[in-house]
Amino acid sequence: AEIIAEACMKLGNYREGLDCIDRVAAIPESQEEQYWRAELMRRKGELLELLGEREGALEYLQLSLEIAVAQHTPILVLRSALSLFDFNDRTGLSPDAIHKISEIYRQFPEKGASPEQERARLILE
Repeated sequence: AEIIAEACMKLGNYREGLDCIDRVAAIPESQEEQYWRAELMRRKGELLELLGEREGALEYLQLSLEIAVAQHTPILVLRSALSLFDFNDRTGLSPDAIHKISEIYRQFPEKGASPEQERARLILE
């Protein structure tokens, strides 16, 4: 569902992407699907921002970060923090995002091993 929502976002079909996420979110989750819940919430936040719904966007971006932290999934925490950073860069509504990026980036043993880590490194320099 996250991939479909991302495709909808890239095609400018923001409402369709949100509908896809909402349909999936309504289905009871298996353990494996719960892993991706942070990504779905992150994508929903990004779609809401594109629709001009900043408060909703911030809510879902923060929820994404909370879920990823609770799951102890560093790469998803980093993705969520990067999305919050981008959101703050555009809106000024989430100034603590860079702190979260720094905090999670330090936890990775290999720096720059993923696109997210490389981006975090560039932001922090």
